[in-house]
Amino acid sequence: MNMLEYLVYPALVIAIYVIKYFATNAKVKEMVAYWIKEAEETYVGAIDAGHTKQGYVVDHLYSMVPKYLQPVISKDNITEIVQRTFLYIENYADQQLDKVIDKIGKY
Repeated sequence: MNMLEYLVYPALVIAIYVIKYFATNAKVKEMVAYWIKEAEETYVGAIDAGHTKQGYVVDHLYSMVPKYLQPVISKDNITEIVQRTFLYIENYADQQLDKVIDKIGKY
Protein backbone atom coordinates (compact mmCIF):
# COMPACT_ATOMS: atom_id res chain seq x y z
CA MET A 1 0.00 0.00 0.00
CA ASN A 2 1.22 3.43 -0.79
CA MET A 3 1.08 6.45 1.50
CA LEU A 4 -2.19 7.74 0.03
CA GLU A 5 -4.01 4.50 0.84
CA TYR A 6 -2.84 4.76 4.46
CA LEU A 7 -4.53 8.14 4.66
CA VAL A 8 -7.69 7.39 2.69
CA TYR A 9 -8.91 4.37 4.66
CA PRO A 10 -8.80 6.01 8.10
CA ALA A 11 -10.43 9.12 6.63
CA LEU A 12 -13.27 6.99 5.24
CA VAL A 13 -13.77 5.26 8.60
CA ILE A 14 -13.91 8.63 10.37
CA ALA A 15 -16.34 10.00 7.77
CA ILE A 16 -18.64 7.00 8.17
CA TYR A 17 -18.54 7.37 11.96
CA VAL A 18 -19.42 11.08 11.75
CA ILE A 19 -22.32 10.40 9.36
CA LYS A 20 -23.66 7.64 11.63
CA TYR A 21 -23.35 9.89 14.69
CA PHE A 22 -25.34 12.73 13.13
CA ALA A 23 -27.98 10.39 11.72
CA THR A 24 -28.46 8.72 15.11
CA ASN A 25 -28.38 12.04 16.95
CA ALA A 26 -31.09 13.47 14.67
CA LYS A 27 -33.26 10.38 15.13
CA VAL A 28 -32.95 10.58 18.92
CA LYS A 29 -33.89 14.27 18.92
CA GLU A 30 -36.87 13.47 16.71
CA MET A 31 -38.07 10.80 19.16
CA VAL A 32 -37.56 13.10 22.14
CA ALA A 33 -39.52 15.89 20.41
CA TYR A 34 -42.33 13.45 19.60
CA TRP A 35 -42.67 12.28 23.22
CA ILE A 36 -42.49 15.86 24.51
CA LYS A 37 -45.41 16.70 22.21
CA GLU A 38 -47.30 13.65 23.45
CA ALA A 39 -46.68 14.63 27.08
CA GLU A 40 -47.90 18.17 26.41
CA GLU A 41 -51.08 16.82 24.83
CA THR A 42 -51.61 14.23 27.58
CA TYR A 43 -51.21 16.71 30.41
CA VAL A 44 -52.83 19.73 28.76
CA GLY A 45 -54.30 22.00 31.41
CA ALA A 46 -52.36 20.36 34.22
CA ILE A 47 -50.80 22.79 36.69
CA ASP A 48 -47.14 22.38 37.70
CA ALA A 49 -46.86 19.15 35.72
CA GLY A 50 -43.31 19.71 34.45
CA HIS A 51 -41.76 16.81 36.35
CA THR A 52 -44.70 14.57 35.49
CA LYS A 53 -44.33 15.38 31.79
CA GLN A 54 -40.59 14.83 31.95
CA GLY A 55 -41.09 11.47 33.65
CA TYR A 56 -43.61 10.53 30.96
CA VAL A 57 -41.08 11.27 28.22
CA VAL A 58 -38.16 9.60 30.01
CA ASP A 59 -40.18 6.45 30.76
CA HIS A 60 -41.30 6.08 27.15
CA LEU A 61 -37.80 6.62 25.78
CA TYR A 62 -36.15 4.35 28.34
CA SER A 63 -38.58 1.57 27.44
CA MET A 64 -37.16 1.74 23.90
CA VAL A 65 -33.60 1.08 25.11
CA PRO A 66 -32.75 -2.61 24.62
CA LYS A 67 -32.43 -4.53 27.91
CA TYR A 68 -28.77 -5.32 27.30
CA LEU A 69 -27.98 -1.58 27.03
CA GLN A 70 -29.96 -0.46 30.07
CA PRO A 71 -27.03 -1.01 32.47
CA VAL A 72 -25.00 1.38 30.30
CA ILE A 73 -27.74 3.89 29.40
CA SER A 74 -29.45 4.97 32.60
CA LYS A 75 -32.65 6.92 33.09
CA ASP A 76 -30.42 9.80 34.20
CA ASN A 77 -28.75 9.76 30.77
CA ILE A 78 -32.16 9.85 29.09
CA THR A 79 -33.32 12.66 31.43
CA GLU A 80 -30.29 14.72 30.44
CA ILE A 81 -31.00 14.24 26.73
CA VAL A 82 -34.68 15.11 27.22
CA GLN A 83 -33.82 18.26 29.17
CA ARG A 84 -31.32 19.48 26.56
CA THR A 85 -33.77 18.84 23.75
CA PHE A 86 -36.59 20.56 25.63
CA LEU A 87 -34.43 23.65 26.23
CA TYR A 88 -33.50 23.73 22.54
CA ILE A 89 -37.18 23.56 21.53
CA GLU A 90 -38.12 26.19 24.12
CA ASN A 91 -35.40 28.57 22.91
CA TYR A 92 -36.47 28.10 19.31
CA ALA A 93 -40.12 28.78 20.21
CA ASP A 94 -39.08 31.94 22.09
CA GLN A 95 -37.13 33.16 19.06
CA GLN A 96 -40.11 32.58 16.78
CA LEU A 97 -42.44 34.35 19.21
CA ASP A 98 -40.07 37.32 19.38
CA LYS A 99 -40.11 37.55 15.57
CA VAL A 100 -43.93 37.57 15.53
CA ILE A 101 -44.05 40.22 18.25
CA ASP A 102 -41.54 42.37 16.34
CA LYS A 103 -43.66 42.11 13.17
CA ILE A 104 -46.83 43.03 15.04
CA GLY A 105 -45.07 45.96 16.68
CA LYS A 106 -44.18 47.40 13.26
CA TYR A 107 -47.86 47.77 12.31
